[in-house]
Amino acid sequence: SCEIKESSLSFSDMYINKLISDIINLENGKKIYEEKIKKIIKSYEQDDKVRNNEKNNRINILVIGKQGTGKKTLVNKIFKLKNININLESNFGQEIQEYESEELPFFKFILIKYNINFQFSFNDYKNRIINYINEQDQTNNKNNYINYIWYCFTNGFLNNEEMELIKSLNDSFNKMIPVILVHTMSANIQQILNSLSNLNINQENLVILLAEDFVSQFNGIFLESYGVDFLIVKTLEKYKNTS
Repeated sequence: SCEIKESSLSFSDMYINKLISDIINLENGKKIYEEKIKKIIKSYEQDDKVRNNEKNNRINILVIGKQGTGKKTLVNKIFKLKNININLESNFGQEIQEYESEELPFFKFILIKYNINFQFSFNDYKNRIINYINEQDQTNNKNNYINYIWYCFTNGFLNNEEMELIKSLNDSFNKMIPVILVHTMSANIQQILNSLSNLNINQENLVILLAEDFVSQFNGIFLESYGVDFLIVKTLEKYKNTS
């Protein structure tokens, strides 16, 4: 669960150094993270629990966050790691979008869109999320239950409304549905870490990643995508421990 803490988070030197070293040591441009995640997925596919009862062990992940925080990009990256092509625009305009593939049977991603307009407030968005989770729970079908929530955000910042949404999700579901805070588009790692250190969030429930390769418009520096493997590992490990 994502616990709102009383005091500001202070990133340990070990945590910062690990993030930086993981980014720098990309072995001359090889996509080591993609290789890692392929091994992780392969290992999970071979797990007895999944192999014997795939559908009952599918992980339904609710991917939420404000507009422009990289929700679709993140989901697309995960499918690409298995060389699966999905049409992210197949349900364009729909408030609730579901993505799954027979080639990746133990994941289903549900995106709930948030579009800024005068008739739909962030409080409406919060209520829609909570109602959707309750609706799936009321089906009494394990295959519909939401198992995880990924809250996507960027720029090292969560406003008061977003913090209240995270708290509401924990309070509403008695912390039974873990919430992982996913900081996307994380190209300037030092600046992001400095910003995040001012937020009252639990470091254990935070993942910092870059779902797409990044090229700086100012100096042309190239940075490979990273961190998606850690998000998957965190999700799979917690799921296997609780299911």
